Amino acid sequence: MRFIITTPARLGDTIFITPSIRLIKTIYPDADIDVIAITKLSAEVLQGNPYVRNLFIIPDIDTLKERADDYDYKINIHNSVSARNYLSIFNAKELKYLPSKREQKKHRAESLLSFVARTLPCHIKKFKSHYDIFPTADHHASIQTKLLNHNVNFDKQLLIGLHMGCHGLAKKRSRFWGKFSHKKAWPIKKFIHLVKTLNKKYPNACFVLTGSNDEEPLG
Repeated sequence: MRFIITTPARLGDTIFITPSIRLIKTIYPDADIDVIAITKLSAEVLQGNPYVRNLFIIPDIDTLKERADDYDYKINIHNSVSARNYLSIFNAKELKYLPSKREQKKHRAESLLSFVARTLPCHIKKFKSHYDIFPTADHHASIQTKLLNHNVNFDKQLLIGLHMGCHGLAKKRSRFWGKFSHKKAWPIKKFIHLVKTLNKKYPNACFVLTGSNDEEPLG
């Protein structure tokens, strides 16, 4: 079985598809899964992913035409213009992610898993829906340098990461009201309550906030 998948454009949305890629590989262990990353950011998420055979990073459409008959299924997740242009090349059965109103209320990662399970089909009750990210040695070295520069003691401190924002929230940074709230982001008050609760239980905890430059005011 051979699959070609197009990614979303954004980092978070691409992370959300990683369980679905692993699910396909779980259903069809011998499957070949190729992915077209439509942005460099989405490509970074999938670098080193063992479930992906080939990762094409913003490829030229003409270079893919020789692969027009190489796949059994083409999976359209975000239905962007770029995704449609790329997938139009391939003579394969198209699986298009069109969530129902019920699925739209789920987290995107869960909704995508339901889509794959319904379409292929398979059962996912025992499937572990964690994200799959495979940082390189260079990534680890870069992170350690950043933490050491902030006097983090790896041997004595428990590190807890908090990603507080999202793309939509970053775009609202110029507003005077509501700029720290978004339907896709957990309210800041919830983060504060969580940190205080964890800090009582783990006094040696070190909280690491991540985000883009536009999300820095959240910190």
